[in-house]
This record gives sequence, structure tokens and C-alpha cells, in this order.
Amino acid sequence: MIDPREGVCTVHSAPQRSGVYRETGRVPFGEDLTVPLEGRAVVIRTDGFPRDPA
Repeated sequence: MIDPREGVCTVHSAPQRSGVYRETGRVPFGEDLTVPLEGRAVVIRTDGFPRDPA
């Protein structure tokens, strides 16, 4: 989830059969968000994400 008001991305991982996630991490805007995949990783730069000033 990307929250422009708080300026943070929330990443959920380790899904369970029940539909909930076992792990949750938060990455503030300005830090790189790394998504690990089998044998590689995708890096998403968050420094350009727009902020909601309200």
C-alpha cells in the first residue's frame, strides 16, 4: 500500500492460506523499496512519489 499522506509504503509478505500476511514492513518515501523475487530483486525508487500535504 502506498500512503501519500504519511509518506510511506507498507509491504505485506509471507501470505497464509487464511488470507492474512505473516510479515509487514514499512518503507518511508525516499528509501528504495526492494522486492525480492526468485533469483533476482526489483528495486522501486520512492523518492519521486508525490506527498499529500493535507
